[in-house]
Amino acid sequence: MRNLLVGSSLAMQALRQQIERAASTSIAVLIRGETGTGKELVAQAIHDGSGRTGPYIAINCAAVPENLLESDLFGHERGAFTGATARRIGKFELTTHGTILLDEIGDLSPAAQVKLLRVLQENQIQRVGGNNIIRIETRVLAATHRDLEKMIREGRFRDDLFFRTGLTIRVPPLRDRLEGLPELVSHFIELLGPEAKSASYRAVPLSEMREPPASDGDFAPSIQPEALDLLSTQFWPGNVRQLKNVIYCALLVSRGLPITRSQAEEAYENSKPLSPEQDQTIRAYIARMIALARRDEVPRLWSRIIEEVERELFTQAIQATHGNQSSAAHVLGVTRKTMRLKLDHFGLHTPPPTDPEDRPAPLPLGPLPFPSAVPAQWAA
Repeated sequence: MRNLLVGSSLAMQALRQQIERAASTSIAVLIRGETGTGKELVAQAIHDGSGRTGPYIAINCAAVPENLLESDLFGHERGAFTGATARRIGKFELTTHGTILLDEIGDLSPAAQVKLLRVLQENQIQRVGGNNIIRIETRVLAATHRDLEKMIREGRFRDDLFFRTGLTIRVPPLRDRLEGLPELVSHFIELLGPEAKSASYRAVPLSEMREPPASDGDFAPSIQPEALDLLSTQFWPGNVRQLKNVIYCALLVSRGLPITRSQAEEAYENSKPLSPEQDQTIRAYIARMIALARRDEVPRLWSRIIEEVERELFTQAIQATHGNQSSAAHVLGVTRKTMRLKLDHFGLHTPPPTDPEDRPAPLPLGPLPFPSAVPAQWAA
């Protein structure tokens, strides 16, 4: 088994034991944990330790359009639909005697859940547009950060599919294993040092550097104890993925010298989700975000802006209606189900309506700076 998981904390030791037990079986496994905890690394480690001779393939269920997911997983025959000019072998066939990871299984549509359940029950598939039943010998792993039990209660996830996963492995968040953070930092410095060295010299001309970089012979990146202490006290909502990005950004700035506390702090602050400032209009916020995206500092700009605007819309709507979800849904012109899902998605937990005297004052009407209200140019 490759050493994919870094850390010797008690939490990581327990996780490795679960991986070893899972690798010794052939049952389906559900890997659960917050975003950025390393669920795919756990899946890869299970495959590596299983002794299976076939390939390992991971597919993000949330990233594949629903109308293409069935073909991607099960394959299709020539002429099965418009554009199907040749037979295509799906991921389940490709991983025969190997392992397939269905990442973000909680994002599967109800129809896709039914088809996946059939695969888990019968170990056989049928290509789209085909008549032949194809038996497969594929180890199925699934991963999600979602609350599947809650989704089951709401009718958004099948309980029989949930129980069919067999074994569950929970990957602890970074904040629950901070004693292992120094090992992770050392690992990322060693892993990302060469790439950061190359990128930092390309990014800024020597004449514009605020301080001289380490010479080639002295380029041995490290981190000062004060900087490591600072990182060990943070909450890390993005978990190990966020830590990796922070170390990379700090390495770019340190240019081969030890990472200082101020460099670590700046890198951590810059890793936080960007949101509009109190005195910014939508126009100014978007202009700032586009400028950052042009420097490749903000990935997935469209989805991030939509996320922030939706968060503010639903926050203000539920505040303005004093926690009344039906009224808030009416204000926004969405269904109550959509309102409930969005409140859950954004973590906007609403208490029962209180007495009028205890309710917050109504939000002022009219054009105000973002995010307090919709700006004037949007209010026409």
